[in-house]
Amino acid sequence: MDLPDTATPSSRKTDDAESARREANRALDDIAKRLGVSPQKLRRMIEQGRKREILALANRGLPPELCDPSANIDLTPPRPWPEPVLGSELLRRMSHAIAFHVHMDPYLALTAALWAMHTHDPERFERTPRLVIHSGRVTSGKTTLLSVLACLVSRPLKICAAKPDALIDALADRPTLLIDDAAALLQGNRDARTVIRNGCCRSGAQLLRKGRARPQAIDLFTPMVVAFDGDIPPVFAGRSIGIPLEPMRFGQSAGPLSPEALDNLSEMGRMAARWAADTEDDPPPEAATLAHGDDPNWQPLIAIAAAIGDEWLGRTIEAMRRARDVSATSELERLLRDIRKIIPEHRAGRRPFTGPDGKQIGDYDRIRSIDLIEALCSMEHCRWAEHGRNGQPITPHSLARILANAHIRPGLLRFHTGDENGQGLVFQDRGYLFTQFTQAFEHYLPFYVPDTHPAGGMDNYPHLRRNEGAPLAPDFSGDAVSPARSDGSETPSAAREAP
Repeated sequence: MDLPDTATPSSRKTDDAESARREANRALDDIAKRLGVSPQKLRRMIEQGRKREILALANRGLPPELCDPSANIDLTPPRPWPEPVLGSELLRRMSHAIAFHVHMDPYLALTAALWAMHTHDPERFERTPRLVIHSGRVTSGKTTLLSVLACLVSRPLKICAAKPDALIDALADRPTLLIDDAAALLQGNRDARTVIRNGCCRSGAQLLRKGRARPQAIDLFTPMVVAFDGDIPPVFAGRSIGIPLEPMRFGQSAGPLSPEALDNLSEMGRMAARWAADTEDDPPPEAATLAHGDDPNWQPLIAIAAAIGDEWLGRTIEAMRRARDVSATSELERLLRDIRKIIPEHRAGRRPFTGPDGKQIGDYDRIRSIDLIEALCSMEHCRWAEHGRNGQPITPHSLARILANAHIRPGLLRFHTGDENGQGLVFQDRGYLFTQFTQAFEHYLPFYVPDTHPAGGMDNYPHLRRNEGAPLAPDFSGDAVSPARSDGSETPSAAREAP
C-alpha cells in the first residue's frame, strides 16, 4: 500500500535547493581540482570577479594554439612544486640566493625573500606593502635584484614604462608589478600614482573607468616592487618597506645571473607557490600580531615568519627594527629619524657639547647647528659623515635646506655654559629649538617609537636643577633670555623665567 506524500511544497522546495547546492559544490570542487587550486581559493576568485585569472589557470599547460591568442603576456601563476616544502628550508635558500646575487645586508635579503613569498597568496592579507629598492648611486644592484625577484614572485610583470590604460588592464590578472626606473613612470602619470597610493590595502578605493555599457570598477589591490635612483617620492610614505642598496666596494663580489642560476631561482618560486597552497587554509598564528608602534606594512611578512617558526619570527622582527632605522622614503625622513634619537640623549645629558670657553652647554631644550651635525656624524651606520659629493660631512647649509622641507628653519638662539664651578659664558649661535620638530615627527614618522631613557647626567652639578615636567636647564637667575619665534629666532624684548 502506497503511503501518501505528506511533504509540504515548501519543504520539497528546500530539499531541491539543497540538492542543487550540493551538486554545484561538487562541480566547483571538480573544476578546482582540474585547475590545480583549492576550492576555497576558486570561490574567492569567483566572488572577486577575477575572470581573467581563472582563464589563465585554465590555459596553463595547453599548447599555444589552444590558448587565448590576444594574451601576449604570460601572467599565469607558477605551477606548484610537486612535493611538500619545508618553510624554514625554503626561506633559508631564498635569503641566501638573494644575498648571493646582490650584495646586501642579510636582514635585507630576508625581507626581500619574505615579501616574495607573500605574493603567492596576497588575498590572505589585508595589506600588500610596496617593496621600494632605492640607492643614491648607480651600479648598486637595483636592476639585478628586480631580476632575482622576478623568478621568485607569482605572476611577475617587469616593466620600465607603460601606458595608463595598459597598466590598469593588466591589474585584472593580479600581477606582481616590478617597475624599474619608477621615477620615469610616475612622472606625469596620474593613474600610476593612483595605483601606488590605493593598491596596497585591500579596503582601498577602487578606480572607476568608463565601460562599454556602464562604469567599470577596477580593483587596484596588487603586489608591487619599484626601483628608484636617489630619494623616494613622498607618495610611498606609510605604504612601503625600503630596501636600501650600496655599491660594492673593492674586494666585494656578487654571483652572476647565469641560466642555471635563473632556473634555480624559478624552482624556488615554484616551491614558494607550493608552500602557499599548502598553508592557505591554516589559521594565522597568535605570534603574528604586531606590537604597538610597529609598522603595519610588515604584517604579511611577520605572519609568514610566524607560520614558519619562532626562529625566523625573531629574525624578521629584528629586520623590521633595523629597517625602521636605516630605510626611509626620503632624505628628510632619514634626517628626522636620526634627530629624534639625538634629542632624548641630549636632554638626558648623555651627549654633552662644549661652548667657545670649553665649558659644557647647559641648555637642553635647544641645540646648535654645528653640535647637531657632530651628533649626526657620530651615529652608527649614518650617511651624514659622507653626505657631500666628495664624501664630506653634511654642512649647516645642507642641514637647513633639508629641514626647510618640513618648515623647520634655524634661528639665532642664546646659549649658556657652565661647570661645577658655576656660571660660564652666555653667547649666541644659530641652532634649533626641539619644539620645532614636534609637528614634523608626528607627520613624517607615524610608526616610529623612540627609545625612552631616564633623565640624568647633570644632576650632580649644584648650579643645575630640574623643573617639574621640564628638561634640565641651567639656573642662572637674573639672566634675560628671549623666547624663540616659530622660525627659531628669539625676540629681544621678552624675558624667560628662571627655572
